[in-house]
Amino acid sequence: MVSHWGMSLARTLLQRSGGDLSGYSAIGFGTHLTIRLPVAPMSEAPQDGCDGKVRSTARVPSQSPDRVSEEPKADPTAASVEKISVLIVDDNAALTGALAMRLAMDGGFECLPAIHVLCSSVEQITALQPAIVLLDLNLPGTERSIDVIRGLRTSTPDTRVIVLTGNPSAEAVRGAREAGAVGFVAKGVATDRLLNVMRFATTDAFMLELDG
Repeated sequence: MVSHWGMSLARTLLQRSGGDLSGYSAIGFGTHLTIRLPVAPMSEAPQDGCDGKVRSTARVPSQSPDRVSEEPKADPTAASVEKISVLIVDDNAALTGALAMRLAMDGGFECLPAIHVLCSSVEQITALQPAIVLLDLNLPGTERSIDVIRGLRTSTPDTRVIVLTGNPSAEAVRGAREAGAVGFVAKGVATDRLLNVMRFATTDAFMLELDG
């Protein structure tokens, strides 16, 4: 049988939470208790999942149709990186192909179709308007490389010529510089060093790379 003190304590605790407790005892039937509890609103009551974990049932306000979120748009004012156009003039197809692949890997250069024979070269290069020309000194054809450098200096002064040769010499360096080349690179030089000369080809300094 539940004591009067126990019933009083239980009723006080239930009333504080919004509930109530009543009961009675009868000989031969024991004690009968009635417990009344408030019903929690559906939007606030927690729900038990299958795994026994309590999950919140708080409602998320729905988004109005006129405020549908959109994917962020690219900034039209963002400046695009302009690649440096390069024309390789060399009769070694394997070399021009390998250089073109290396320039493509760098990402800062755009390689134009190579020229393998010097014939009306000044006119061809002027029409293409490349930023940089990599020019071998000893090429087949009806023109000399030194004359091509001089011709480009007049016809397209914005195009920078870098001599790329397998036979470097002091005389060749001097002749290329006087003709208007902005750089002189031996073919044994590491490719990264050649690319460095190309990146600084717009400066007024004459750049020289002879050691492998």
